[in-house]
Amino acid sequence: MPDDRIPPRPAEEWDEQHKPVAEGLFAFCTKTHGATTKWHDDRNSLIGPFPAFIASRELSIPLADFMTKLGQWKACPIEAKETVVLVAAARYQAAYLLYAHTEITLAKTKMTKDQIDSIKSGKKPTGLSEAADVAYDASYHLINTPGPLPIEIWNKCDKVLGRDGTVAMMNWLGWYTFNCIFVNAIDAGVPESEQKGDESKS
Repeated sequence: MPDDRIPPRPAEEWDEQHKPVAEGLFAFCTKTHGATTKWHDDRNSLIGPFPAFIASRELSIPLADFMTKLGQWKACPIEAKETVVLVAAARYQAAYLLYAHTEITLAKTKMTKDQIDSIKSGKKPTGLSEAADVAYDASYHLINTPGPLPIEIWNKCDKVLGRDGTVAMMNWLGWYTFNCIFVNAIDAGVPESEQKGDESKS
């Protein structure tokens, strides 16, 4: 990391208020991410946005609960969810999220590296699934254009994803926009061990 504005710390080094949150987030990431991407350092300290979550005092537990419950809500297809994450991360140039969700998207969806790179460069790729296609249109508009989402985009989302899927997608967009702000505020970059030999992680 360029600097340690909120230094990553293993769970045992947090105080009694924050230690359970750190432990819970570690267990959550172990289950959801596994070895797909690097989300902790060599001391098992959470990296990325997580130090800022843990440091958020009384908000840390509600934040962790929200993330867990949103992850349990399976209404939004994974390719739509990851498209939304990449659109938000590209808009805010959130380095850690661009790195992590490139790896997650490659591992958990049928999206190609070329499609992912296109989203990361701010361009809509061709050949997206129907769910990813509408997710891109909706999230790109909401992230980049002030004012309401056009009704035709809403209707396409409603048709393809269903109402629950559309609402879940909007939650993902809001959540990862929030994550982008945290990541950029604490300057959470690409882990040093992941920077060499792969330009997609730069």
